[in-house]
Amino acid sequence: MAWTELSFDPESVASNSDVASSAMDLAASASDAASSATDKAAAASAAVAGKKNTLYNTTPADTVDDGFAGSFVASGVLARGQLGYVKAAGTVAKANAASAATASGLLVLSPASVADTGSFAAIMPGTMVGHSAWNWTLGAPIFMGSSAGSMTQTRPSAASAIVRVVGYGGRNSNVMWFDPDKTWVEV
Repeated sequence: MAWTELSFDPESVASNSDVASSAMDLAASASDAASSATDKAAAASAAVAGKKNTLYNTTPADTVDDGFAGSFVASGVLARGQLGYVKAAGTVAKANAASAATASGLLVLSPASVADTGSFAAIMPGTMVGHSAWNWTLGAPIFMGSSAGSMTQTRPSAASAIVRVVGYGGRNSNVMWFDPDKTWVEV
């Protein structure tokens, strides 16, 4: 059996104080990382401080619209609750299921009576809308109607009519969730 000679250099071995110092450095680094994570979490909390969940009024009154509005100019006279489409010029005219040109683009609702060329804040998709003249079946789809500006819960079936869901009956018969589908079908 052969013996292997081992040498020991006490200068190359870390002292207890060196090991303790390294451990303290690691602990400080870990503490700095934890502090940084805490700072980032605090910054994120500060960024959302004061923000609330968006809650829609599910039973808005006749003249209340709980959601989004956009500034437009009317192209023709509009009445409260009439369905309009945004024309290439950026104006709003009455939408009609009998015409693909008026049925396939961005749809909005009139919040009140608007005169021809009048500026108004159109009711945008994603809005709960109340109107005492409506009598919707709760939860059922609402379609674009075949009369200019109208809506119906009867799916259009005439030849060449456009079928497009524009919302759903809301929490009561006078409320709709206005959220037009992005797709449409021609009969």
